[in-house]
Amino acid sequence: MKKPLFVILFATLILVVTLSGCGTKKGQLGGKIYDDTTKELITGSVVVTLTGASSITVTNGQYQFTDVSIGDKTLTVQAEGYKTYTASVKIEAGKTITKDIYLVEEVTVPPDPTDPTPGEKGTYTVGGVVFDMRYAPSGSFISDDNVISEDEKLPGPVDVTNPFWIAETEVTYELWHKVYTWATTDGHGYTFANPGREGHDGTIGAAPTSASQEPVTTVSWRDALVWCNALTEYYNAQSGMSLSCVYKSGGNPIRDATAGAACDAVVPDSGAKGFRLPTSGEWQLAARYQDGSVWTPGDHVSGDTSGPCYSTDPEAVLSTVFGNYAWYGSFTNPVGQKSANAL
Repeated sequence: MKKPLFVILFATLILVVTLSGCGTKKGQLGGKIYDDTTKELITGSVVVTLTGASSITVTNGQYQFTDVSIGDKTLTVQAEGYKTYTASVKIEAGKTITKDIYLVEEVTVPPDPTDPTPGEKGTYTVGGVVFDMRYAPSGSFISDDNVISEDEKLPGPVDVTNPFWIAETEVTYELWHKVYTWATTDGHGYTFANPGREGHDGTIGAAPTSASQEPVTTVSWRDALVWCNALTEYYNAQSGMSLSCVYKSGGNPIRDATAGAACDAVVPDSGAKGFRLPTSGEWQLAARYQDGSVWTPGDHVSGDTSGPCYSTDPEAVLSTVFGNYAWYGSFTNPVGQKSANAL
């Protein structure tokens, strides 16, 4: 009698085990897709892929996977102009997992400054704003400015011993405002004495308008150096690079333009590779440079080699084309509209 009972129990056990394996457990995954900078939904074409499921393309900033097999999955999100996003997610039976995605803009990394040529361009992008910088080599020239030459006997020599990159144009209000907004929101800890103005006629602190390519005005030197630190940190956050802030106090980046004592006592970190203001010598080198041996005199408009724009010499032949290289008058204009100098 025991043997048949064993057979029945064994058969029952097998049946239970078999039935427990019937039916595949499922879960769901969905969420929204944002621009990491603007925190707005991305409404362009976005391709979302999940392990074990078909890829989907969404254009409304939202994605949804249903009837997904349980277990660990890899979620991949791709959109033009953004870095590819990858994350691990765990799908659980009967549950809907919500995972919002923040895509980071793809940043154009400037060229490696290994033996670049004078005037070579490096393109940067931050917050969707593109700006160019130009390579300036080291050099020595004669200056008639005793502050720059550090020599009361003029004209005096100026030596710029290290090459550097300098912005192609003045800082536009568009770029200033983008960095300023990032720096003063979301706990980034920056304080400015002045929010800046769009060119000559803009409203102080207002959002950029159609005149956004005019230079920022109505800011102080302290604002400018703090803004350079903010640009460095913003660029790092978006590009994944680790440029070091140039302006520090007690080893920490200066983030407060109203901290006059700290700003005025700052000594730029010569080893830091972040964004900064040019020195007086660097500024003149970039303006005077022609070929490294010939330099534009100080009474010429930068880039104009035809003659001086002013002179105390009554016999001097003044330039008749300096207006092709520089604006003059009590107003501002969009940057980059005049003829360039050698760099």
